[in-house]
Amino acid sequence: MIEIRYVKLEDKEFWYSLDKHLSEQEFIDKVNTKEAMFY
Repeated sequence: MIEIRYVKLEDKEFWYSLDKHLSEQEFIDKVNTKEAMFY
């Protein structure tokens, strides 16, 4: 079964393996505003 949830700070390493151009602040903003999903 696939779990879909909002991105958490502990997902940072994996997230940056996919999107190396995202700034640190943009990642934090995505976590805080729940703009990004994680599968």
